[in-house]
Amino acid sequence: VFKLRDSVIKNTKLTNREVVNAYKAKFEKSSIAYILTSPGAFVDKARIGQDEIEKYYEENAETFRTPEQVKIEYMGFEFSDYKKDDGVQDPDAREKALAAAEKIDYILADKTKTFEDTARENSLQIKETDFFSREGPVHQIGWFPEIQRSAFRLKPGERSELIKSNADYINGYYIIKLKEKKPPYVPAVDLVAGNIENYLKEKSSQDMARREADRLRKKIMELKNAERVTFEEAAARIRYKTKRPGPFTRNSYIEGLGAAEELGEAAFDSKPDAVCPVALTQ
Repeated sequence: VFKLRDSVIKNTKLTNREVVNAYKAKFEKSSIAYILTSPGAFVDKARIGQDEIEKYYEENAETFRTPEQVKIEYMGFEFSDYKKDDGVQDPDAREKALAAAEKIDYILADKTKTFEDTARENSLQIKETDFFSREGPVHQIGWFPEIQRSAFRLKPGERSELIKSNADYINGYYIIKLKEKKPPYVPAVDLVAGNIENYLKEKSSQDMARREADRLRKKIMELKNAERVTFEEAAARIRYKTKRPGPFTRNSYIEGLGAAEELGEAAFDSKPDAVCPVALTQ
């Protein structure tokens, strides 16, 4: 290992610029004061018309496409059903659930008993899921790829054989019956209008916050140049309160803002006491 490391280091050359840039990234710090224009302050001012909603829908209808979905009925043999007298799950729950599931699978295999009759005669409950897709979790069951693959291969009314897995994350074993299959579709505009309106309001409020920030920056620069005041003094003149986080490096979070990469880059690219360009934060 050491020989390999030494060989790699020996053949690696760094330029002065690369060394300086690496040093700056780790150790150089910047200190700023800022004012924040939050999109949340402009949400109530955003007005979205029905024509805007319909236009967005027409241009982006495919993004609302719902994938193929299925709804199943199932008999579940879940580990949590096997408990000791003190209510704690039986350590042999997995084995007991498998034995019970294999018994029912055997009964169904001769095809003389229906899914429903078998459940009733063996005091088993048939449960029903909501619709779910190939990619999402199975309603009431959770992540179980074998169920998803089996469900989408079945035709309505058909049942599966016993579905089992050795994965640690499963909660039991299952026999399923496909109740309904829904092909992919694009919902009508009225079904997604609320989502579209919320998205357009958010976008509009972000645009308004940006325009307000541009206006404030221009006003602050005018005050600084005309009256030789500091950034904080100029902000106070226009009735905005500044915030001053602690010093930060190029790769660190900014106090109160988190990973504000665009703001950080603007700070390091600007000269001392300069007013940085408007920067986006998360």
